[in-house]
Amino acid sequence: MTYAQRSRCLGDASRFIHAHKLRAFFSLVDGLNFEQGARALLQATGIGKLRPNVLLMGYKNEWLLAPNEETHQYFNVLQLVKIFIRNCEV
Repeated sequence: MTYAQRSRCLGDASRFIHAHKLRAFFSLVDGLNFEQGARALLQATGIGKLRPNVLLMGYKNEWLLAPNEETHQYFNVLQLVKIFIRNCEV
């Protein structure tokens, strides 16, 4: 992603949050496959003791038609989230 594209995405996200009067923060992660992107987002979340308690993730459709690598990445992300939740519990 170029600097201009990145700036545009950050600006669009900020305007969306402001326009909808949301109290939120976000992280932009690009150039990664699904598994690496999910890992980066999980590591980038939270400020101090403020930690997310909700993860929204799409359901994998067409399991039989998807390439094996996609299915493995999806499964690995589910396992990663399980480990992440365990490590964040107090």
